[in-house]
Amino acid sequence: YYRRFSHIVDYSPANFLFIASLGLLGMVLSIRRWKGLSLLYIFIISYSISIIIFFVISRYRLPMTPILSIFAASALYWFWMKISEKRYLPLLPSIALLALFTVLVGKDIPWLTDLNRHEVLYREGFDFETKGDYDRAETKYMEAARVSPQSYAAHFGLGEVYTIKKRPHAAVNEYRLAVQAMPMSALAHFKLGMAYIDTGSSDEAIREFQASIELVSGQPQSYYGLGAAFEKKGMPDEAVRYWEEYLRRDSEGEWSSLVRSRIEAIRGKAAKQ
Repeated sequence: YYRRFSHIVDYSPANFLFIASLGLLGMVLSIRRWKGLSLLYIFIISYSISIIIFFVISRYRLPMTPILSIFAASALYWFWMKISEKRYLPLLPSIALLALFTVLVGKDIPWLTDLNRHEVLYREGFDFETKGDYDRAETKYMEAARVSPQSYAAHFGLGEVYTIKKRPHAAVNEYRLAVQAMPMSALAHFKLGMAYIDTGSSDEAIREFQASIELVSGQPQSYYGLGAAFEKKGMPDEAVRYWEEYLRRDSEGEWSSLVRSRIEAIRGKAAKQ
């Protein structure tokens, strides 16, 4: 990922693959002196275990590199001494072991690589969306969705972008995929309901708002959505009922002024009739 922004990464010989492979070999070659090097061994082993248990993230391995560099230097010195002494036979198993460590350290795990790519692409898309660059946000979210088709975050982000771009049918499709990826997300059900309202699908919108309320009963926004859906459906009494519930739960919310004006308009129209 960082190669896209810094070419130094391409040309640095002291990369983690080089240091870690030689460092692991140095740990094996220095095992007879383990008592004098016990603190170094304890640090590498205990720190590795802590990462494996909790956070297997590449940047967290960096604190090991100073200690691994010591062992790597020891391995290089060992190679130099054997070559200087013209003792080539011990080099063969060490080279084989170094090759094994190189393969193990440098081996990519495909699903984990895709997960990391997805995370980077999604975060780039979110950054562009925050800055108002919706075209580039859409591109990044789409790339993230291609890498990880079941990604809740990527499909939800696309739904947000399409809503802003006034493309409600595309937003419905993406929010629906987000709901499929995370059925217990009350927010995704709410957003899908709002997108359905924009497409004129009131019954589907009501279903999604009700699903949202079943998941999180206390959130006011779903009651606002139900009111809007019933108004679209031509059921003003039901709309007023849910909007009043919205105001009871959030009297100063972002839609409160709009809701009050709509309630007054409905009641005024009913009084005239």
